[in-house]
Amino acid sequence: GTELAWAVEGAAFVLVVIPSEFCRPLYRKLMALLPADAQLVSATKGLELDTLLRMSEVAGQEIPGHPVSVLCGPSFALEVAQGQPTAVVVAALDIARAEAVQRMLSTQAVRAYASADLVGAELAAALKNVIAIAAGIVLTAATLAWTAGSWTQARNSERWPTRRLVRVGFLVVIVGLALFSSTL
Repeated sequence: GTELAWAVEGAAFVLVVIPSEFCRPLYRKLMALLPADAQLVSATKGLELDTLLRMSEVAGQEIPGHPVSVLCGPSFALEVAQGQPTAVVVAALDIARAEAVQRMLSTQAVRAYASADLVGAELAAALKNVIAIAAGIVLTAATLAWTAGSWTQARNSERWPTRRLVRVGFLVVIVGLALFSSTL
């Protein structure tokens, strides 16, 4: 209530950095509190579970008329707080709005890049962890297959088990796709 009103009072930019399952209720509360010209910046990754909407779409439904940008990138809060060099992407349908957020966020240590690819930025941020997990599984499977192949080669003087690695790779891709589809 009053703390939220105080936090957004007179704000030109409002950053929302919370888990995706809490965004819709927060946006509903913000609707009555946001200054008319405030730009909403979502740093929340993921899709809404019930609707599969991106966070910018959820914000657009709950706070119509307020421009929405998204902030994403390979950054860690601790590294940003420590002043380590960090790169992020700010995306909005209107590149001028993305550039305004870019100017607001950029420091000596934080380099923000503006993009007009709002959908691509949101989906990439939401899916990168799924892809990273699948890549890790493939790398682990390949390492295990190579290790097994090296042992077999040393023992039986056979060729490195390429077929086995390919089979394991396909299996991992199938499991990765199943995991991917279950997270959507």
